[in-house]
Amino acid sequence: MCLIVDANVGNRVFTPTPSADFAPVWNALVAGRAVAIHGGLLSVEYTRLSAVARRLLLELTRQGKVRKADDAAVELATDEFKQQEINSDDPHILGLARVSGVRLLCSHDERLHADFTNPALLRPKGSIYQTAEHAHLIARHCSKQGRRRARTRGS
Repeated sequence: MCLIVDANVGNRVFTPTPSADFAPVWNALVAGRAVAIHGGLLSVEYTRLSAVARRLLLELTRQGKVRKADDAAVELATDEFKQQEINSDDPHILGLARVSGVRLLCSHDERLHADFTNPALLRPKGSIYQTAEHAHLIARHCSKQGRRRARTRGS
């Protein structure tokens, strides 16, 4: 697992015709060069995506290209972030990142960006994907070496 797709861009990523900005993410998922993860409240938020996005998520899950984290572990980590002072209203994304070790987030939520890249909250700090100019982050975080490194580092 190497990336988290925030619900605010889910309909732009999980579509057979993604925008130019999210085509690199979609292509990496379909080709198996990236694996997305969700869990906790993010899984609930995914149920509100378009029917097309939900069908594609289900298919990607069947293919092992999207995986679900343990909800109880994500909720426990989320509760820890709720006790801290954070900028965003997304402690569940931070909890998912801590549990999974994933440090690449696709999102347009600027307040969440500040939290996700804050080394006081996540160690190592995360990276943010917003546009096709950030495609290099997929290679960096989703290479086999990057996945191995993410698993061995703590939060």
